[in-house]
Amino acid sequence: MSWLTSSSAELGYTAGKATLMYATAVIGLRLSERRTLAQWSTIDFVAAVAVAAIVGRTAIVSIQSFATGAVALLVHLALHRLMSIARLHHWFADDRGHRPEAVALRICPGAIAAQVGVWS
Repeated sequence: MSWLTSSSAELGYTAGKATLMYATAVIGLRLSERRTLAQWSTIDFVAAVAVAAIVGRTAIVSIQSFATGAVALLVHLALHRLMSIARLHHWFADDRGHRPEAVALRICPGAIAAQVGVWS
């Protein structure tokens, strides 16, 4: 039954790491560019999944230190910021980072525009 329960020291350690990772994620996300869900692109979804995975893994894996998780989290947030800036430049922005409906409008403007009420 040891796989079902843990010692109070281990649970306290996990709670402490989870709290630190949550605080690190909140601070990192507050420092990054604000975007609403409707404006998210592929790189925003990738960053959200990476942040969730890093925070969750660091909180529950006993052999991973808070410092390792914090560095991984901050590196992902920094890379996300760089990608957000890079997608504004013509040399990078072709069809990467656009919302799916914007790409669809470029590929088949007539059919999609009629369906969503946008006229080209």
